[in-house]
Amino acid sequence: MRRLQRRERITDIDDGNQKCERNENINNKVSGDWSISGTKVVGPNGKEITNLVKPSCLAIAHHNPNLLLVGDDGAGKHVVFIYNISGTPVIVDTIGILGGIAAGTPWLVDSFKIWGYIKGVGTDNTGNIYVVFSLHNTNSDIRSSCIRSYSPDGNTLLWELANYHFVDNVAFDPTTDGKDLYSYIGHYKVDYSKTDPGTEWSQFGVTYNMDESDPRDDHAMGSIYFIWKNGKRYMFRHHEYGGDFTIYEFDDSPSELAHYIGVYDQFTDTYGKYVDDNGNIWEASQYNGVYKTPFLGTDEEGKPKFGPVEHWPMPEPMTNLQRIVYSPSEDAAYLTGYDEDFRIYGKNIHGVINAGPTVAVYDEWHTGNPKLRWIRRIPYWQPEIFGNEYGSVTAAAVDEAGDYFFIGYGIKDYSELPDVSGPTLLSEEVTRLHSKYNPSNGWVRVYRKSDGSIVGRMVPDSAVNYEMGWLDLRESLAAMQRSTGEYNLLVEEGWKARNILYRWCPDGTCMESDMSISMESPQNEELFYIDSTISFSATVNAGTSEITKVQFIAKINHKDSVLFEDETAPYQFDWEDAPKGDFTVFAKCFNSENASKQTPPVLIRVNDGNPYGRLSFNQKKTYFTFDSIVVSITGTDFDGTIDSTELFIDGVSVSQMGAAPFQYIWKSLMEGEHFIHAVVIDNDGKKGYTDTLDVKIFGNLPSVIIPQDAVNGLIYDYFHNSFGSINDMASADPIRNGFVKNISISNAIRRDNFGFYYYGYIKIPVSGLYTFYTNSDDGSVIYIDSIEIVNNDGLHAPQERSGSALLEAGVHYFSALFFEQGGGEEFDSYIKGPGFEKWKFPIRCYTVFCPIPCPSLR
Repeated sequence: MRRLQRRERITDIDDGNQKCERNENINNKVSGDWSISGTKVVGPNGKEITNLVKPSCLAIAHHNPNLLLVGDDGAGKHVVFIYNISGTPVIVDTIGILGGIAAGTPWLVDSFKIWGYIKGVGTDNTGNIYVVFSLHNTNSDIRSSCIRSYSPDGNTLLWELANYHFVDNVAFDPTTDGKDLYSYIGHYKVDYSKTDPGTEWSQFGVTYNMDESDPRDDHAMGSIYFIWKNGKRYMFRHHEYGGDFTIYEFDDSPSELAHYIGVYDQFTDTYGKYVDDNGNIWEASQYNGVYKTPFLGTDEEGKPKFGPVEHWPMPEPMTNLQRIVYSPSEDAAYLTGYDEDFRIYGKNIHGVINAGPTVAVYDEWHTGNPKLRWIRRIPYWQPEIFGNEYGSVTAAAVDEAGDYFFIGYGIKDYSELPDVSGPTLLSEEVTRLHSKYNPSNGWVRVYRKSDGSIVGRMVPDSAVNYEMGWLDLRESLAAMQRSTGEYNLLVEEGWKARNILYRWCPDGTCMESDMSISMESPQNEELFYIDSTISFSATVNAGTSEITKVQFIAKINHKDSVLFEDETAPYQFDWEDAPKGDFTVFAKCFNSENASKQTPPVLIRVNDGNPYGRLSFNQKKTYFTFDSIVVSITGTDFDGTIDSTELFIDGVSVSQMGAAPFQYIWKSLMEGEHFIHAVVIDNDGKKGYTDTLDVKIFGNLPSVIIPQDAVNGLIYDYFHNSFGSINDMASADPIRNGFVKNISISNAIRRDNFGFYYYGYIKIPVSGLYTFYTNSDDGSVIYIDSIEIVNNDGLHAPQERSGSALLEAGVHYFSALFFEQGGGEEFDSYIKGPGFEKWKFPIRCYTVFCPIPCPSLR
């Protein structure tokens, strides 16, 4: 059987096949005098075929008018019946195996198993048989289909042409050295000894049952993560535009079927999700930092089971997060988004294809005190901000493997932009003239994990006719380092509906061989104390190779350092006087041809045995004396448990807690600046200390003096831009300003991508507690005396948020900000105070003032 390459056209195949004309209207329910009627096929002179379940298509054979081909899509069928219709119809042959892909070894691909809905059948003038099937149907949006050609006797598959994915990524199985790949509906095998592009892979299994309901029917486009947990295979699927994060559990081998078991929907303000090899779900919240939720498998009812959520506040200097990748072997988080020196612009430009202009990497993530390894800018250009010289240039997806960090560009990667130097890796040199679509779409940039320096780019070459479309997913890139040292990248691209596999060997020694190596010690996340001895041990299966040496390697300062080299078995080494810190270690064997194999990296920790602690507050920016603050203390002890904690405010112990959760409700707040820290104590009595946090508590906000010539009303600035948060407006320039008596967005010039900033004074007649409200779509905030009182920020449907302040009678500075990105637009503000309930703002007696000179409305 020959599997056609995508660039071949069926009409060019010289084997007697009938050519098809484009745009021909084909009725697959009728052929000659025969037609489908419900569950029957009816013909001339009262002839009927009734032994069918769900006939879907039919055709009179082109080479023999006495033969009728009928596709049956009924449950348990999924075959093509061939009838002799010269007299009473009688079956003379069957193409396919009854039951389709579910027959025999369930959902294992076979040349005679039909794995989709049968859409068309027919023959050519030599008797070759054709079957067209697809997973796309009235109840399914899946875009996978196949054309097969069988010999006239139906016993030989001559060729097939299939497409499997459209805007879908493919993921590596981390346990098989990249030899197994999974998509949302398929399982594929890869033979890396083959080097001709397109010949390495083959379809192995179908993971989707078209005879049962499945969320994949409605959400055909998206990304997946594949993991093993408790001896079972699991798949996580994220829709192209976010939303549902669905979870699937595979049947035990040899079945290939994956069943929907539930959905994960903890947080919604995130464009970045990631599932590490241990099954932890990581989320980069746009405005609230990082969340981690352990996936524990399934409960007694077969539903997904999750562990407690961990939260890290926004790490400085980042202000908005778009993507996250977590590396367990380094305990490092790779984050992209926007930092405090680069305001977010056009976050949603071109859908979700925007990872931001900034990459920041943090080590020792779980210690409670992550350390910034490096931060750098990546190519980024948006025409509404910088001009149209380059069009839109935005990264879409990120991943890490081995010594490198990879960034896939969803839309362009122009060399002329600042900081995009670097050689072309893997492929022949490519210029813009090579591409028949958009130049530089889908290029992958490679950076060193050690210091963030650029290595080069991976670009499409002649194997794909130099053609590449958009990376049209947030998680459109999957990277791994194989045991040979070779780096493999799977890149989704939306134009030609495919995934491209890049293979890259940085040092040129990545040869296939039958040797293998495993490391028995140390174990992953094993803890060692300073001055202890760390024993390394590796076992090598030589296969047909002659083993020349084994190296034990540790990454020190994020670079490989050979600790010991052993030329004879048993391969062992004792590392003495290891310094304090986290280390990624692995073993690597070499044969006489200098081919190598290495073990997966593991993380070891060398410390003094003291635990780590972390403080966090309930989410609020401004605290008043009438508030209560929930202080949470969490701790990590790598060789035991956290048994107790002690909380200090301004150096005074206020709470000792002996059982988790360690939370303290701080009431009766005093006005002024306060300093908070905590001590965590483990089961051995050792202590760890959190960072000290600075908290400012406000009392009555004093009034200010209003200009004598102020008049009723507010100044406003009006903006045109695609904002994603209120902070985005700080660096934008208004296109107009003016004066209004009341807050209203009715004078906006357009309905999407605009914002207002209102400011002036508010007169408060009576001292007391005042509550302010906004109801908005999208984001809004209110400031009193330059202090944030109401935070209703972000992209969302209409929602109300409120905040309170103690205000002294008199005049106070007032400002309100609102932005609208897309969809509906709505903004109303309200006030409640002593002696009155909630009223729309501003109202009688609560006058706003505009300082002179007030600009006239233009």
